Amino acid sequence: MRSPRLFVAAMVSFAAGAAILAGAAPLPFALCTVFLFAGPHQWVELRYFLSRLPSKFGPVRGFFQVSFAGLVFLISSYILLAFLRQQEVLSGEALYFSYAAWHTLFMLWVVVLAYLRSRDNKRVRWLWILPAAFVFCALAWIGPCWSGLVLVYFHPIIGLWILDRELRRSRPSWVQPYRKCLLLVPVALLSLYFSLSSTPSLDTSEDLAWQATRIAGAGILNNISSHLLVSSHSFLEALHYGAWVLAIPIATGGWRKWLPERLPIVRSSPRLRCPVAVVFAASTFALLGLWLAFALNYSASIDIYFIAAVGHALAEFPFLLWLL
Repeated sequence: MRSPRLFVAAMVSFAAGAAILAGAAPLPFALCTVFLFAGPHQWVELRYFLSRLPSKFGPVRGFFQVSFAGLVFLISSYILLAFLRQQEVLSGEALYFSYAAWHTLFMLWVVVLAYLRSRDNKRVRWLWILPAAFVFCALAWIGPCWSGLVLVYFHPIIGLWILDRELRRSRPSWVQPYRKCLLLVPVALLSLYFSLSSTPSLDTSEDLAWQATRIAGAGILNNISSHLLVSSHSFLEALHYGAWVLAIPIATGGWRKWLPERLPIVRSSPRLRCPVAVVFAASTFALLGLWLAFALNYSASIDIYFIAAVGHALAEFPFLLWLL
């Protein structure tokens, strides 16, 4: 796809279709998009992240060391907290404090990464991160559920932001048409709000419906119809999946560049070719395994998936800062 007009037409059609389906059938749409695209978008993300690693870290070694160390700590601690909560080892104030502390450490990690990146790229104004970090940490201590909800709704935007950076790098003539298309996102969300704000909440008697409404924040935003919440969240998630599975590979020519031997990090260190090929193969088997798990027991699998998916969501933050 070389024409920006064709790219824009495809984006507008995808976004319009996602908004219509999310509003008309929020639960089936949410469940189908997760089943079809949750695994593939992580499969693509892994290849993209490896392709964007510098061939030699050199002066940015500190940034990537903090990135990788923070990812390992935050992911492992989040999984541990989820396990302790499930086993009822943590509850009440202890659970509240633990999640508030985790969200605070996460934001401190982002601020440190922004500071490290600012030393390498002085063209970007980084001070806006500090007030955002203070607000996020305040929400975490008012109630971790609130800061968690911010991440749930902000996370889909990161994929669109990364796509913008990639277009600036690889297809600059597409940037302005793409940014005009992004204006459709708030228009679609407002349309969903005005058409669904007064609709009855969804029936949550089944586990899958309860899970979908809980993820969308129905247990927190009690005065808002869960129909609207699930529709809005599933619409944003569909855009996120579309950006990763379709738009970013098209913008970067990724399908040709993501072979192990073509990655910059492998070219500079040929001994990494075999480990990277193993990682690629393992991710493919994991993708197939996730589809099988969804088919056998969707309800149980989706809970496990969303806990594990915290890892890829966190990984997007340092890579976004790297691209700025």
